Amino acid sequence: MVYYVKDDGNTEKMNCVYKDGNVSFETSHLSYFAISYEVPEPMPEEPAGSSNAVYYAIAVVAILIVIAAAAYFIVKRKQ
Repeated sequence: MVYYVKDDGNTEKMNCVYKDGNVSFETSHLSYFAISYEVPEPMPEEPAGSSNAVYYAIAVVAILIVIAAAAYFIVKRKQ
């Protein structure tokens, strides 16, 4: 990004092109310009072993317990 630095210290963003390691922009006069770039924020990495597999396993076990309890009470009720 290229910014035109005005006499009062304010900046104005200018159109520019970055290609092959060079920054190009057009201006009608010589003055102070600031050239900058944005660094993308790194994506946070998941800590090792922090997957949803544990939650799925707990859910499956809970469902099996509910099914077993229901079957137990159905069989007990029929007796």
